[in-house]
Amino acid sequence: MPEFFKAGFAEAIISPQVGVRMGGFASRVKPSVGIHDDLMARSLALGMDEESAIMVSCDLLALDDEMVKAIRETIETETGIAGDRVLLAATHTHSGPDIVIPFQEKESGDWIEVVTLQVARCAMKAFNSRADASVSSGIGEAHIGFNRRRKDGPVDASLCLLRVDGSSGNLSVALMNYACHAVVLGPANLYISGDYPGFAVKNLEKHVEARGRNLKALFFNGACGDINPVTCKGYACPGTFEDAEKLGSVLAAETLEIYERLEPQKPERFGTVSRTVDLPIRELPSLEDAKDALKRAEAQASSPLDADLIYARERHLLASKGLEGSVKGEIQALAIDDTALVTLPGEAVVSLGLAIKHSSPFGKTFVLGYGNGYVGYICSKDDFEIGGYETKLARWSFLKPEAYQTLFETAVKAMRELED
Repeated sequence: MPEFFKAGFAEAIISPQVGVRMGGFASRVKPSVGIHDDLMARSLALGMDEESAIMVSCDLLALDDEMVKAIRETIETETGIAGDRVLLAATHTHSGPDIVIPFQEKESGDWIEVVTLQVARCAMKAFNSRADASVSSGIGEAHIGFNRRRKDGPVDASLCLLRVDGSSGNLSVALMNYACHAVVLGPANLYISGDYPGFAVKNLEKHVEARGRNLKALFFNGACGDINPVTCKGYACPGTFEDAEKLGSVLAAETLEIYERLEPQKPERFGTVSRTVDLPIRELPSLEDAKDALKRAEAQASSPLDADLIYARERHLLASKGLEGSVKGEIQALAIDDTALVTLPGEAVVSLGLAIKHSSPFGKTFVLGYGNGYVGYICSKDDFEIGGYETKLARWSFLKPEAYQTLFETAVKAMRELED
């Protein structure tokens, strides 16, 4: 039997200053005008015997490789935990700052340095607060999303929950995992917000508090590359804050039902593994060709929001990066008894998440998207045959379809290593 299982939790406000440019929508040209609800970083530190891991959920569009590296280095220096044992993921709110894909002049550089330190400190606080704990997991069902690419296309309605309780009664944590784009609030919204994931966390905590108990929660998005909330109309996102709170309440209510029926116990197995692979990228235009194409698009565009102009600019920005051959992508997996949590480094379409779950050797599998960096959309060969937004060459879509299979095989292999 293991000597111990320990857990700790911490959270920190990471909201940017008002006036920062917001990310996620090319058609949003004005900066933020206020903060509706604070963006948060929430950390859950887990450990058993000599194995430790820290999981951090950030209310951000995504985290780029530089941020991930800097946060991990700080944590490793201060705690001794290897960087590849730190899981950093974004909830993918489109009502936060333009960290990874700025459409306007990047104004959030100073804030990025600040938030990098805030996230690292939050993770270290969770690690330093660890105490004896028990754990359990369960899976329910919620229907707040639809496949925006295919009529009657696949969705993942699984609402996955990891419950962690401190042995002394001073810690109770619910880790939620669900696959749906955080775009209830569309480009017309100019207020900083965590969108429906933020409301899901806060409403769950309020529900439990109303029952006389204290609970902390954190949310991890899933393979939601082609899944929009039901408040959307195709790709259009006309939702309101009331809509975001309603969908968050749906997830909170289902999570509470799962939470109440779980009975946490001391686990007998805990392990982590990380694998980095090369993901092939599509052939990019030369910088000279991309520059010429951008000049033509600028001359012909009737508006800064002209689609041809936007994509000409995207191809130019990609060409300027000098990408060639492949980029690195990380798969990280964590196992607790019969439950596995596995990360994907970008915006995977839902079919990839479902395929990983179907092929997992574990009884329950959570797929966490937007983890440990951002490699854009991860689409299958079938998706490329259909075409559309998710496959059109841009900073958010530059991988070849072979990357889909590489990540699938790596995720399954990583979980099988943990099973042994």
